[in-house]
Amino acid sequence: MLSASDREIHVRQALEAGAYGYLLLESTIETLTQCILSVARGQRFLCDSASRRIVDSLTHKQPTERELEILQLIARGDCNKRIAQKLNITLGTVKSHIRSIHQKLMATSRTQAVNVARTRGLLEGVANDARRYAA
Repeated sequence: MLSASDREIHVRQALEAGAYGYLLLESTIETLTQCILSVARGQRFLCDSASRRIVDSLTHKQPTERELEILQLIARGDCNKRIAQKLNITLGTVKSHIRSIHQKLMATSRTQAVNVARTRGLLEGVANDARRYAA
C-alpha cells in the first residue's frame, strides 16, 4: 500500500484488507526497495511512521462503535441530553460511555477526546453515520 497518510485508522484498514506493506508517498527509494524485497519474501513491511502509529495504538484500548458514534455527536456540538435522545439511550448511559471514552483516549475533557480521536483518525469512518442522527 502506498499512501499519503500514516494515520492509525488508515494503516489498520490497509492491514485488515490484506496489505503486506505500507509506505508513505514520501518514502525513499531505499525504503521502497526494502519493502518490495520483504513482501516478496512473504514478510510484512511498514514504514517507520506507520510502525510507530501501530505500536502506539497497541497501548490504547479502541473505542467501541457506540463510543465512536457518541464522539461524533460530541464533535458536532451535541450535549449529553441530545445525544441520549438521538441514540434512544438514557442520560446515564451516555455519561458512562463518555467516561469510557475519556479513559480509552486518555482525555480529560470532551474537547480533548474529540481532538485525540481526530488526530488518530478514529472519527473518519463514522462521519457519515452521524448524519442519520441530524435533527
